[in-house]
This record gives sequence, C-alpha cells and structure tokens, in this order.
Amino acid sequence: MAAPEFLPLTAGGAGAAALAPLTWYPGERADAPVVLVVPALGTPAGVYRRLAESLVAHGLQAAVVELRGVGRSPLRARRGVDWGYADLVDGEIAQAIDALRARCPDSSLYALGHSLGGHALLLHQARRPDQALAGVTLVASGTPWWRNYRGGHRWMVRGLGFAADRTSRWLGYYPGDWLRFGGRQGARLMREWAHLVSHGRFAQIWPDGGWRDALAALRTPLLGIAMPGDVYTPFESLRHLLQIVGRADAAEMLAVDGQPGHFGWLKEPAALAGRVAGWVGG
Repeated sequence: MAAPEFLPLTAGGAGAAALAPLTWYPGERADAPVVLVVPALGTPAGVYRRLAESLVAHGLQAAVVELRGVGRSPLRARRGVDWGYADLVDGEIAQAIDALRARCPDSSLYALGHSLGGHALLLHQARRPDQALAGVTLVASGTPWWRNYRGGHRWMVRGLGFAADRTSRWLGYYPGDWLRFGGRQGARLMREWAHLVSHGRFAQIWPDGGWRDALAALRTPLLGIAMPGDVYTPFESLRHLLQIVGRADAAEMLAVDGQPGHFGWLKEPAALAGRVAGWVGG
C-alpha cells in the first residue's frame, strides 16, 4: 500500500482562512472510486488512518480532511477567531472536493461523515448542488436533539448543549479542551450545535428558514450507519437526521461484534469499510 500524501487546499478569496492539507491515500487503480472522510468534532485526521487504509484494501481510494482548529490546522479558536458549520461547508469540504476532482478526474467521488462530519456533509450537499457527490455515508452521526435520547443520556446531552452555548457566549470560543468534549472550537459552531440539542433543527445556520427546503430537496444517495453501544448518536438520533432529508429508511445498525460505540470502531474499521465498499460498488 502506498504511503499517504498531503495535498494542499486552496483557501479561497481574500480573507479566507488558511486550511490544513488533505491527507490522500491512493489506491491500486487511479480510477477507483474515492471516499472523502470528514471527521467528528475535535478529532484529528490522523485518527482515521486505519479507516482510510481499510477502504483502500477494499479497492477504493480515500482522503481525510482536517477540520479547522484540529491537528495540522493552523487555526486555533479564540475570541475574534471564529467559525460555524457554513465555514466548514464552504471551506474545508468544498476545497477538498475540488482538490480530489482535480487529482482523480476519472473517479466517482463519495464521502463519509463521522458524527458532526455527517452534519457538515448533508449541509454541504444542500448548499452546494454544483458539487453533488455520488453518495454520502453517515457513520455514528445524528441530530443531538435531546428527545432522541433516553434516561440519563437525555440529561447528559442537554448538559453538553447548555455548557457549549454558555461558555461560547462568555469566552468568545468553546473551551472543549478544558471541558473534555469536542476540543477547542469556534463559538458559532458550538452555539449552532447547541441549538440542535435544544430544537433538533438547523435553523441557526439558515436563519431565513431555507434550511428545511434545501435539505428536503437533497437528492444525493445516502447510507446511514449506527454503531452498537453509541451513547452519543444512538439509532434514534441517526433516524431523526435522515428524516430531515426524507430518508429515514437509509438507516441501519452495523452488524459487528461487541459495542464499539462512538469511536471504538475506528480501532477495527474493516467491517465498516467493507459495508461502504459494498454500497459504493452496489
């Protein structure tokens, strides 16, 4: 298997944020389908190396984008350095797609979003029909709306949403490194996430109400995969996210031994990679 490469991303127009390079895992065939991996909140691209290598072993090619504020990103959230979902959509995701289409003009392009990365991909496909993908897989991804949880987990997610909203407003950034959830993030991103916790809607991202129509009009093929033992995005959370785009029937639970939870599956990603490869080749 070839060693990964780093592809520079173009930041865009004047005043655009500097972006970390894209990690590229080439396959044996230059025209093999490509899967762009968009990480979970606060998770460095390097954590997805085993997943990318497993996708390549299943006959695909893979790339992992580094979201701002994490890993190799030159940006760090602080008062005056802020971002939200729209910045990830129009920045890292849009530029990664352009870079991959330039690198692999003969390959079909898919994407896989983990947790918040799944939110960002759905929003991207709704906002940028000019960059329509061949398909999107949502893995351990769902709306963190408190009604999707049961028992003590309802209080857990409501507490996380409250802390995210309040600390972001007070400090001008989200101190996830101190709170031990999500890493240090832009205040706007976490206030938007907290709105999802409280209301189960993407309304803050499209204040004019256009979010509902844009997501309902989404035509990109979707596959939603929940993980056994995931307390952060249970199956009901995934189904609710897919219901927003009218695709609740695209949700399934991965058939795997044990309870890998929200992140544990990344240690042994072969089962997931096989499912994605089967869907892509479907």
